[in-house]
Parts: sequence; structure tokens; C-alpha cells
Amino acid sequence: MNSNQTIGAPLLIKLKNVQFSKTLTEELIKLQSEDGSFTLNKDLADILHVNVDIFNGLEQYLRALGFNSLALNTQNEILRLIGTGAILLWLVLQMQDSPQNTCQSLFNIEQIKAFLCNYLPVNTSEKLNKAIGFYQQISQRNCIYCKQLELSDSSWDMFIQRMVIGIDHDDN
Repeated sequence: MNSNQTIGAPLLIKLKNVQFSKTLTEELIKLQSEDGSFTLNKDLADILHVNVDIFNGLEQYLRALGFNSLALNTQNEILRLIGTGAILLWLVLQMQDSPQNTCQSLFNIEQIKAFLCNYLPVNTSEKLNKAIGFYQQISQRNCIYCKQLELSDSSWDMFIQRMVIGIDHDDN
């Protein structure tokens, strides 16, 4: 399987048949790491009813761009960053009437935070706030690698948006 084919199909297309529910959210929260992050692994793929090869394809894509030249702890941190961002954005998309509305706006962690706090129970919002905190900290710490890996995106926010929604955009 070609890594470009794997990442070329937006993750959202793969997730569109996953029905959002309180139970699903609870299952996701159980997989959340102590630091608030989500790891793209078989357990997450099983809950979302997607093939784990989608996640493996993302890692292969990143490796083809020089990802394996980074320290292992940095690689793991970036994969958790991407997984966490994808879950947060996917949750927002699941709760909106029309994904097209979100597709027109950029991935914005503050908007995601406000949206999730308004639509989820307090205990779930608190868990996801921890995920948002992780995302913000790790994204800022690893922002240079987006350029170093020569991704076509100017930030991890943009990379995750393209991966989940599949929007092409112009870099500013």
C-alpha cells in the first residue's frame, strides 16, 4: 500500500459511519492517557471501527518525510499530538449539523475547546480540556518539526485539519 494513498483519503471519510454517542465518548475517555493525549493504536481503531492500517499509513507517510530522523520520544509525542488533535476535531464535527460549516474555518483549538465545553457533560469536558492542554503544549513545543519534515502544511493544526477533513488550503 502506498503511503500517499493511505493519507490521501481523509480520516473523516473513514470515520463517517461511526455513530457519535455518550457510550463512544466514554470509551474514548477510557483510552485517554494520563497526560490527556490519545494514541493512534489498535485500541482506538477498534473503538472507532476503523482499520488500524489508517493510523499505520500516517506513520509511514511521516517516516517517508524524515520522521525517523527525530528522536524516538519526539516521534511518539508528535504521533500523540496528531491523535489528540484528530479526536478533538472529529468530536466537534460529530456534534455539528453540517461538517461543511467547520470545513470553512481553520482548526482552532480555542474554538474547539469552547464548542466541546458547550456540548459535552462537565466531567467529559474536563477530560477533554486535559487533552486540549496536552495538544497546545506539545504543538507549540514541536511546531518546528512541521517545517523540518517539509509537510505541505504550515502547522500541526493545518496538517490535522487536512488529515481529518481533507481540505486543501493556501499557505500564508
